Amino acid sequence: MRLTYLTLQATSEGQAAHAHVHEIVSNLKKLGWEVTVVGPGDAAGIDVSLPRRLWRLLTTQMRLISFAGTPDIVYIRAHFAAVLVAVWASLRRIPVVQEINGPFEDVFIAYPWAGPFRRVVTFMARMQLRLAKGFVAVTPQLADWVQVQGGVKPTAVIPNGVNADLFRPRETDLEEPYAVFVGALAAWQGIEDVLEAAQLPEWPRGLRLAVVGDGVMRQAVEDAAARQAHIHYWGRLPYRDVPRVLARAVVALSPQRNLDGRADTGLYPLKVFEALACGVPVVVTDFPGQADLVRSLKCGLVVPEARPTEIASAVARIFSDQELRSRMSSAAVAARPEISWRYRAQQTDRFLRELASMRRED
Repeated sequence: MRLTYLTLQATSEGQAAHAHVHEIVSNLKKLGWEVTVVGPGDAAGIDVSLPRRLWRLLTTQMRLISFAGTPDIVYIRAHFAAVLVAVWASLRRIPVVQEINGPFEDVFIAYPWAGPFRRVVTFMARMQLRLAKGFVAVTPQLADWVQVQGGVKPTAVIPNGVNADLFRPRETDLEEPYAVFVGALAAWQGIEDVLEAAQLPEWPRGLRLAVVGDGVMRQAVEDAAARQAHIHYWGRLPYRDVPRVLARAVVALSPQRNLDGRADTGLYPLKVFEALACGVPVVVTDFPGQADLVRSLKCGLVVPEARPTEIASAVARIFSDQELRSRMSSAAVAARPEISWRYRAQQTDRFLRELASMRRED
């Protein structure tokens, strides 16, 4: 079975997109798929001008069209600009699967410059959904959403996962204990709430806050670290160094915010799965996906959105109650097999083979 995988998003190491693409592809290959990945590569992020970015989006798709041959399936990590490949595959009668990681509004959060072109961008994105033969959605809410936007078609709900070989339990650092935030320092990640929580009286004494990542909120993190001795900014770490930092933490944080309604369709942040695979309890905000996971597994605490005091109190509860922390850790470790990328790839494999068999029957 031959699969051509298109991602127009840069897959720089340390980003969630990098882990998702490369982990799924690696595990699909182990299941017998011949996979060709076509993307802009790590260098895409250095393009500062809009014309250069648009040119790269075009040339990446032209590369696929020129050299893809006739794969059994084209798999697109949904992107409004991927319309050229979607149309090409449709004309060649090659089934396209669109992986849905967010609603249309995510485009305008990530790329503010696209705001004036909202109608065009939405039209291009919706047309691709209409042309697709099936969808892979990362949350149940997105599966419902895409059925409305793209029509009722075969749809699989396959959330993010974790490399269970890399992310594994280790001994917690209780000599210099810390809570940890890992991920992109973007506005919707709630990093401001974490920084405020760490400076409140409710934050437990003797517990440091470690922040790992990079992004537009970096300056706020650096400023807080300069003012508060117990707040530490460790910058952006190589992917293989993240498990060591996560596994030694007392608690991990995912205090997402519902910026422009992006959480309405559910959230399964990579950082949550990685923390759980390390046996680390998590504190998450109350949104579909991550909150459902934490409640069902009993592996952490759920807090309201944008409530630093609640975050600090939840962290203090986990930190101060060793028995509670141990129970949450055991529950997280028990879930490792079913949140691994290996398992997610098996789910993807079954879905893709079903679509391929439907094509042969047609």
